[in-house]
Amino acid sequence: MFQTEPIHALQSFASDGMTAFMLAVTTLGYAWMLIPILLVIAFGVDFRRGFVLVHVVVWTGLLTGVLKNAFALPRPEAVDSTLLQPGDDYPESTPFVRGGAPGFWDGLPTDVVAWYRGQGDVSFGMPSGHCSITTALWGSTAALFRDARVWTLAATLILLMPLSRMYLARHFLADVLGGIGVGLAVVGIAWTLAIRPLGSPGRPSPLARIALEPSLLRALLYLGTPLLALLLPGADAGIVVRIFGIQAGIWLLTRYGLPEGGGSVKVRAARVLMAFALYGISDRLLTASLEYAFGESDALEMAIQGFSSFVLVWGGTMLCYRTGLYRRGEPNRGLLER
Repeated sequence: MFQTEPIHALQSFASDGMTAFMLAVTTLGYAWMLIPILLVIAFGVDFRRGFVLVHVVVWTGLLTGVLKNAFALPRPEAVDSTLLQPGDDYPESTPFVRGGAPGFWDGLPTDVVAWYRGQGDVSFGMPSGHCSITTALWGSTAALFRDARVWTLAATLILLMPLSRMYLARHFLADVLGGIGVGLAVVGIAWTLAIRPLGSPGRPSPLARIALEPSLLRALLYLGTPLLALLLPGADAGIVVRIFGIQAGIWLLTRYGLPEGGGSVKVRAARVLMAFALYGISDRLLTASLEYAFGESDALEMAIQGFSSFVLVWGGTMLCYRTGLYRRGEPNRGLLER
């Protein structure tokens, strides 16, 4: 499953049209596409379901990153110089020709792995983050909304994403299967902890019962779990900080009152536009301003990530309350409580 032959087989169909299509599919797994999708669902469709999906995506990203660092395996383009690398602005250079696994069940050659790990700041391949997040996001979306059209969209994207990642020589077959496996595991966890409680309010899971309690347990659930995630070896501190900002905002909103009701198409569109504007100001503009004033640093970047995530959740919702775009619900009702 670490051979490059399946990738060569896919690339034998290469054409300008095929490459454009595969690049279009793969863009749906990048953060700059995922964020707008999640904002539209959370602020334009359903707040509770939307922020369940936000949690699904960020926790999947965190788990995938931990596994990538644990396996520390190269990508196909780094082990076979004969592969096409469409869409790469800076193509990977490698001394290996057909340096993939010799057999279907074999691992990558140790000298190839050692060379790649010694290159310094590299991007590991196993499991595929595009496949894990696509599977987790759209599988959870289909389970939450239970609409035939959403199920069709989810199945299509979950099938196409691994093909695009292999065609673009970004992942081996093992990588995409591993990513799908991670995504399905997250969907299973989300189903137990959040999706089923939202669909059956009378029978919440044990975690949902804690999340509904206006107590110290709720605060620990929202604010403590991101800190525990830092204990995972290889955890991305930037993602953890974003999770903390998101969950801090949700926790405060549960005390104040989560949004209720939908609204007209114009109202929903106004909420989405307000969320986009607030995110752009708090994340992009703030980043540019502070980096201009103080210079770039990892600590500053993480602080901005956490702050912008909190502002988006708490500030965006409060602005919608102030402008009449949301109706405030009953205080001390959890995210999983209808």
